[in-house]
Amino acid sequence: MYPNIGRVGGRCNKTGDTPRRRRPEKPFPTNRRLGELGKTYRPLTEVEMELARAKKELAEVKMERDILKKAAAYFAKESLPGTR
Repeated sequence: MYPNIGRVGGRCNKTGDTPRRRRPEKPFPTNRRLGELGKTYRPLTEVEMELARAKKELAEVKMERDILKKAAAYFAKESLPGTR
């Protein structure tokens, strides 16, 4: 009566079989390809490393600033009369 109960995916045809699609084969990386990874990248210069450190520090300072803003707003709201 219900041929597709318990079947996953796709429509069922009259016999109750589900259509199956096969994914195209992707080539698996060989050892030769794995050995080539990273050869095209050059090492970072000292200026680029300093820039990366400065960006990281800036992100941390911005996060701290946002936390302090929220804390100040919370405590300011709490100190108002009639808010408890």
